[in-house]
Amino acid sequence: MLGNELSKGDQCSKTELDIMLATVYALTFQAHYMADGLVDFAIMVRGCSIITRRILNRHKGSDMFKLLTSDAILTNTLPRIPPTPYTDTENLNTSIETIQSIEPLLACESHHNAYTALFNTYNALKRSARDGFVAFTDFYDDWGRMSNQEFMEFLDPGNYVARLLFVHFVVASIMLRPVLRALKEPRLLAFPKEELPLLQRGLDIYECLPSEVRGLVEWQYRYITLDKALLESSSSRSEEETSELSTV
Repeated sequence: MLGNELSKGDQCSKTELDIMLATVYALTFQAHYMADGLVDFAIMVRGCSIITRRILNRHKGSDMFKLLTSDAILTNTLPRIPPTPYTDTENLNTSIETIQSIEPLLACESHHNAYTALFNTYNALKRSARDGFVAFTDFYDDWGRMSNQEFMEFLDPGNYVARLLFVHFVVASIMLRPVLRALKEPRLLAFPKEELPLLQRGLDIYECLPSEVRGLVEWQYRYITLDKALLESSSSRSEEETSELSTV
């Protein structure tokens, strides 16, 4: 249904576009928590970008949501992000060194754009979390600029270069976790388990890579595995503490 509505292009009314945006918001949220939801998540993020741009271009705003341009989003978001650099420079340097080993394999514009966004993210994190976040948004933004064919080719499981880059995407997400948590609306409790599906996607991608390229992201695999173990341990402790409180 959503695909049919998107294919209508400029024939969609403002109300139809608002309903479509509400739908992709809900599906993006759902896919985020699915360990096997990488393709669905990427499609919905791209859908959010395309529909938001269409609403702003045609109607200047939504009746259901407060929509902002990319520049306005950054203007409102950046003051909430600390200007301090990422503290583990050794991990950053290793990430930069290993992603450069992928560069000779880049074969199309989508590869180059994703690579550049991730490479710039690692380098920007040396300056500040704020700069790293800005660079990281380019990875998502490029999805909305791709044609449908380019985008589906980028997500194809056989596109091993894109899969290598997605493993780096997971690592960059881990490094930016304090920023991403800070940008969420305040909640009474934080649940580390919510972040496990993304890590599982990274591990699954690694396991499905051909042996001849798997070594290019071996360090990233170990990094994600360790982070997943730490989150699972933290989640178990949180659940135990919650259980103890409920029995008091």
